[in-house]
Amino acid sequence: MLYFTAWWCNGSTSDSDSLCHGSNPCRANNFAPLCMSISIKMKNNKIMLIGMPCAGKSAVGRVLADKLNLEFMDLDVMVEEKEKKSLVEVMNEKGAPYFRNMEWGFLQELDSEKKAVISPAGSIILHSLSMEWAAKSSNIIFLDTPFDVIESRLTKTPKAVANLKERGLKSIWDERMPIYRKYADVVVQTAAKSMETVAEEIVESLSFWHRKPRLVRL
Repeated sequence: MLYFTAWWCNGSTSDSDSLCHGSNPCRANNFAPLCMSISIKMKNNKIMLIGMPCAGKSAVGRVLADKLNLEFMDLDVMVEEKEKKSLVEVMNEKGAPYFRNMEWGFLQELDSEKKAVISPAGSIILHSLSMEWAAKSSNIIFLDTPFDVIESRLTKTPKAVANLKERGLKSIWDERMPIYRKYADVVVQTAAKSMETVAEEIVESLSFWHRKPRLVRL
């Protein structure tokens, strides 16, 4: 007999209690908006939202923090306030490594018992120390937003994206997508959804983590 922890999926299937076997096949195949191991436990009551620039991390984060009665921390805003400059100015004058190290510094200062929803820069996944901290200290939610939506939003509201002019958005997108998925505890697809809906789906996904692991006998 073989026992293993099943993956609980709630998404594009008609069966809301469908189970997937193996090492998170739904995430690998972009199967469901919500797919998480039901054996995962809440980690220190922190939630970190990751995703491309303009994926909606700050907007969703505020709604989510309000729903869960948690503090909201926007690391981009914290950088701007400390430097007294816009993110574009910080990136242009001091570079992406300096910017990422600043955000890492903010994370290090967080009390281990502090409850918060954290919205970092889209490039935080490229800073290994920040992501090691996040993996141990928070529940990592990837806001999976379609490329064309990101492209459109960036055109309307330009943001500081490292090496955007040199590499182009598609190259950066292709590099980051597998890294976001690697670190994510939960993947939430945001296409054609309101901030409220996305936040509700995150809350729903977190509620599953209070379930006991389900063992499936083969």
